[in-house]
Amino acid sequence: MTSDKDAAANALAAIRGTIERTAFRLAALPEDGRAQQLAIVRNAHEETLREHGHDPAADPGKTGRRTGMGATKAHVNFDAPAILRKWPSRNNQRCTEGTGPYLLVDGTLDECIREFMAKPASMRHLYEIHTSPQPPLVNSVLSGEHVVELARLRDFL
Repeated sequence: MTSDKDAAANALAAIRGTIERTAFRLAALPEDGRAQQLAIVRNAHEETLREHGHDPAADPGKTGRRTGMGATKAHVNFDAPAILRKWPSRNNQRCTEGTGPYLLVDGTLDECIREFMAKPASMRHLYEIHTSPQPPLVNSVLSGEHVVELARLRDFL
């Protein structure tokens, strides 16, 4: 049984996730109009935080942006250590029983993304990249769709 506080925290986490995914997609839009759209999403996010008793000014990490002279949009360190792994497969389907994914590349996130993108699109679901989390855009394990988005947005991040 969850308490009202737990339910509210879960709802807030879901709202944050939706807003962060929306902001991530908006970042891929053409430059004209993107800044205004991102500002709308950020303001909605901050308003949601305030409604749930959080102060975005006191904890700028919750808004996904910095304040002051170092204010920038989300940043990804593509020089971070990463590992590209491939799942064993049969008939282009993952074989999840057995050993698990095996190592292909041990390098930087950028190297792993480049190697991943060189694979045929029809095979990419067999690969994943393991790296240090870089919230809100990079999780510890990146699936195919996420890697493709990072590759597309690399110049913006």
